[in-house]
Parts: sequence; structure tokens; C-alpha cells
Amino acid sequence: MAAAQAPDPDHARSREIDRQLAQAFAAAQTECTILLAGTQGAGKSTIMKQMKIIHHGSFTDEQLAEYQQDILGNGIDAAREMLRALEHGGPAEDGRQKLTEVFAAETPSDVTANAIHKLWTDSDVVDWFLRHAPETILTDNASYFLDHILRIAAPEYVPTQDDVLRARFNNAKTAETTFTMTRFTFKVVDIGGQPTESRNITMLIFCAPLVDYKKDRLRESRAYFESLINSPYFRRTTLVLFLNKFDLFRVHLNKAPMDEHFPDYTAGPDSVKAVKYILWQFMRLNHARMAINPHITNAIETDIRNPSIRSVLNVIKETILRGACLL
Repeated sequence: MAAAQAPDPDHARSREIDRQLAQAFAAAQTECTILLAGTQGAGKSTIMKQMKIIHHGSFTDEQLAEYQQDILGNGIDAAREMLRALEHGGPAEDGRQKLTEVFAAETPSDVTANAIHKLWTDSDVVDWFLRHAPETILTDNASYFLDHILRIAAPEYVPTQDDVLRARFNNAKTAETTFTMTRFTFKVVDIGGQPTESRNITMLIFCAPLVDYKKDRLRESRAYFESLINSPYFRRTTLVLFLNKFDLFRVHLNKAPMDEHFPDYTAGPDSVKAVKYILWQFMRLNHARMAINPHITNAIETDIRNPSIRSVLNVIKETILRGACLL
């Protein structure tokens, strides 16, 4: 009777490699990468957080607690921003001096919060900001954190989902998220304002803040957009343009007319015509004649049940499934 042959280790190793390759190939067919691009302050992190909530559900209490110090930092930053704004002819010099001293002394957060609240709610300061419109001289959501400074500085404070959506964080907290839909895994990556080279991108979402028209930063945003959409690395990528912060844009138009920054614009304060003009400014940079899907979005629609947020995210999902993963 012939002796049984010993297993061939090389053959077994070859079969294991084949199995791993098959798994890797299958995974590659169901993984989609979405890049979020745009200049600083474009609203990318808010979009990232909204997508995370839509697909992972609301933040848990433990997750919310992790944001506590960061959100308090947003309140302190907003107060410093208020002080800088009031330096340009603002009232309440004594209150401003007091808050400056509190910041310098590094006092406990409740003392600091009380000083911030007292200055922010001073009747002369309120009147001054009403005349100048806080949306035009404070960054996005600064007024929100100033309004809520006593709450977010309280020892028992636990952030709300609305707080998290409005806050700005360092990139480590919002640079990447992953979610699953049907049989596909989507990885969303915020690449900030940095150039990128990748051959495996399903969708590129470029965020451009409409309010930058009056800061001459729109030129920087357009230059970055132009470099991305005409890059050979994105020839097979679905492209989406978010003209973001339309809600703030409408307020700014009343204070800073478009024609002061774009002499060839002649449609006056009509926000719809102004957006169409800015959209044209971006679309004319599409030298590669790529298909680009533009959308108008708001900066502070933090309720994920809001139909406009849902519709934008549904368009993203439908575009990915139809144009990238299922063909």
C-alpha cells in the first residue's frame, strides 16, 4: 500500500494567496472613496458630520462628551473674535477691558463665561452689532456660541448634536469617516486645501463658500477648483460642486454689493442671479469639459431632518451608485 503524500507547503501557500487576492478584489469592487475638497472655512467638516449622523445615527452621550472642551474652545474663540470686532469703533470699553484682563489671567471657565456673557449682552454692544450685522463681521456660528456661552461653560455641560454640527474642530476629529450603504462601503476623506493625486476616487465634492466673494478669497477657491477638475487623476471621477453658505450670502449681499467686487456684475442684490454669476465663474474653469453637478447649500442647516440636507445627501448617494459603483 502506497504511503500517503505529505501536504505540499508551497501549494497550500499558493492557495492561501489566491484566496486573499480574491477577497481583496471583491472588496475593491465595493469600496468607494469620496474626497471633500475646498479652502479653509468652506463647510467641509459640517458636511462630513452630517453624513456621519445620517448613516451612523446620532452621536452617543460618550461621543458628545468627547467634544466638550473643543466646543468650549469655540466659545472662547468667538469671544476673542468679538473683542477684535469691537476694536473698530465699538462701545463698552470698560467691558472690553475687563474681558481682556480675564483672558490674560487665565481665570476659571465659569468666570470667563460670565465676563463674555456680560459683554455680549450689553445693550450698547447689542445695538452696535445689530447696526453692523454680526453675520458680516463675525465668522460662521460665532454668534451661536456667544449666545450659549453660559451653557457650554457649565461644569455639567454635555454637548448637543447641534453644538457639534456648528463647531469647528481640528482635522483629526473630522478628517475621515466611513459608512455602509447597501453592499458598498464609502470612505469620505477631507483633504482640506491640499493638492492630491489618486487614481481610486469615486467622487470629488468641492465646497466653495459663497460669502468669500467679498474677501477676495473666492479667487483662491477658484484656483484650487480649477487645478482639481482639470487634473487627469479625476477624469473618471464624479464631480460635485457645493456653493455653500447661501443663507449667509444673502445677508452679506445687503451689506457688500457684488458689483463692488465684480465690476462686470450688473444684476444688483438679487441673490439668485448673484449665485448664478458665481457659478459661472467656477464653471468657466472647466477646461476639461467634465460633467459637474452643482448644488446650492446652506451653512447652518444643522437639523438633519431638514429636507434640503436630506435631498443633497440623497443626490450624492444616487450619483455615486449610478455613476461610479454600479456601472
